[in-house]
Amino acid sequence: MKELLEHYEYLVNEVFRSARTENDIIDISNINLRGYRGNTPLILAAESRDFNAVKRLLEHGASLNCSNGDGSTALSYSYRSIPCLQILVRYGADFSCKSGLNALKLAVQNDLFAEINSGNKILFEKRGFHFDTALIVASKSPEDKLLLETLIKKCDGLCLKVSLLRANSIELVKSLISAGVDINESNDRGHTLLHRAVLNNNVQLAQFAVSAKVNIEATDVEGYTAFLLAVTRSTVMMEYLMSCGANTLCANKNGDTALSRALRYGTIRAIHILSKKDLESRDELNVEDALHNEDN
Repeated sequence: MKELLEHYEYLVNEVFRSARTENDIIDISNINLRGYRGNTPLILAAESRDFNAVKRLLEHGASLNCSNGDGSTALSYSYRSIPCLQILVRYGADFSCKSGLNALKLAVQNDLFAEINSGNKILFEKRGFHFDTALIVASKSPEDKLLLETLIKKCDGLCLKVSLLRANSIELVKSLISAGVDINESNDRGHTLLHRAVLNNNVQLAQFAVSAKVNIEATDVEGYTAFLLAVTRSTVMMEYLMSCGANTLCANKNGDTALSRALRYGTIRAIHILSKKDLESRDELNVEDALHNEDN
């Protein structure tokens, strides 16, 4: 095993050495190989502040967000070189890495907003809505309000939209709504902020979304409203959405109703709530029918 690790370490250093020399051929087959500390050639290049090596490795397809044994990526070492930081961010370095917040602060200090937007776009193309934008990372440092305010002003619409649909911070959501982001934006699965609040069992976020006039009956790609999702997740969320006027008779695209899902997957409490609501609805219909017959 030791000999194998030493061999890998040798190969990683060979790729790094080749990248440092303009005319050397880079062995693409080993470009993402890891040494015994987990370092890839790109991490070594960033750690060494070698911009040309970083640039050549990226141009040859080096994986940007690999982490080593202590969780550091190439971006984690970019504080040592602004040119390295600039190109890594532009190519889509993920700020949610170790020391990523420090890298983000440095990027903002150096006005690398075009690079931040470019990187977010690349990450979106690769991962869809499943990554933390620069704004999400900044929101995890609530004491640095200026950083967040600056990014909201400078980030493009895509970054703002993804951030809204990844946010768990009500303060961030408020700031994004104030900046003009539509509360009813949805992700690739059709989930709005309210759907996500239900999925994360975040009642406070749900309350804010409702107060901000989110469409409570919006459906995702499978036909689930936020209420229908809540049935198998949280009776507290169920009752809150019911108090907001959510349609309890809704069904998804397969025809599953709230009650049928509760009977199959839910709790006794959920079944009781829906059964009681169902009886109330029937009583209301009976009264309406009786009044209609009396009028005739």
